[in-house]
Parts: sequence; C-alpha cells; structure tokens
Amino acid sequence: MKSLLTALAALTVLAPLVQGATTFDFDGSDVATTTGTALGTTVTVQGAYWETLDDNGDPLATPGFRPDVTATVTAADPNVFGYGPAISGKAIDGTNGPLLFNFTVAQTISNFGITLDNSTFGNIPTTGGDPAFGTNILFYDAADNLIGFIPVDQTVSGFTVNDASTFANVSKIVLPSGAYYDNMNFTAVPEPAALALAGLGTLLAFVRRRTT
Repeated sequence: MKSLLTALAALTVLAPLVQGATTFDFDGSDVATTTGTALGTTVTVQGAYWETLDDNGDPLATPGFRPDVTATVTAADPNVFGYGPAISGKAIDGTNGPLLFNFTVAQTISNFGITLDNSTFGNIPTTGGDPAFGTNILFYDAADNLIGFIPVDQTVSGFTVNDASTFANVSKIVLPSGAYYDNMNFTAVPEPAALALAGLGTLLAFVRRRTT
C-alpha cells in the first residue's frame, strides 16, 4: 500500500497541468503540427461527416461528427484554387467537407482564433436551426455532446475569429465545410480528470510490471 501511495504522489508530478497558447499554422507537411506551448496530448485532423444512424439503421441518441476515412486532409495556397491571396503561407482545405480535430486528452479551450480565406465563397450564414449544419465552429466532448459554438461568415473575405469564450471538457473541434482556414490558435488547459485517468493507466501498467 505504501508503495502505491508513493507512486500516486509521484503521479501529480508526472502529470502537471500544461497551459499556454497553441497555433496550427498549417505550413508544414503535417497539418497536425502545432507551435507554442505543447498540448500534452495527441491531436488528429481528419475529414468528417454528420452521422445520425447506428450500424443497424436506428437513430443515434446523440448524433455527431465521425471521421471520414475516405477523405484526405491537405493544406495549400488558397489562391491556386481561386480562393483569394494566401492568408499566411498554406491553409488547411475545408472546401469539400468539415474538418475534425480530435484530442486524446480533453481540454479547456479559451481565446480561440482563426482566419478564413480571402474569398467570398462558402456557406451563407443562416439563423436558427441545428448548429451542426451552418457556419459555426463547434466544440464537443468525447460523448458528442455539443459544448458551444462560434459563428463564422464565409462570405466575408478574410473573416477572422477572435473569441474569448471558454469551453470546458473539449475533445473535438469541428470546422465547417466551404472554406480554407489558417492560423488556428487557442489557449488550452488539459482537464484534470482526463489527465488523472491517463496517468492512472500509466501507473497501473507500472504496478503490473513491478508485480510480474
């Protein structure tokens, strides 16, 4: 028991909260590469689609965005494809479908910013309706519950988001289809419960190794 308590005490040192500004500039070969403070988690970027039915064809209790395994996520100069001059180097291409950013450790996200391409192409904002279908950046937890959203206007050239809202327990961010996006930046703090769970898994693996 004493050894276990010692290991648990060490866990609080091994899994500190990491807070800071993170930016996806999409200029490298890997669109999931970030600059700024490390997120302390793996981030995947995939195309996505809206799923309403389960494998049996029955309605899902909580519909949500699912990774589109047939889609390839790329970054390029929007001007090459008629979407106006480059924002800042390359931008991630969301013209053919939504983009899903998935965090393996839930985060509290605040001070979110992003810039859209320098064109007037894209989805026209609507009022009312399901925020999953429209022009909103969406924030979800791991169970596909919508935490909050930030409107964007793709018909405004170079539309920029600078939002100081705070969204807790974020596991997924979805960018709506219809535009190129650049310089996605935000402040992130890993959720303590999620970090503790991840750390507990590491601890249990350690204990198993010590007892075998």
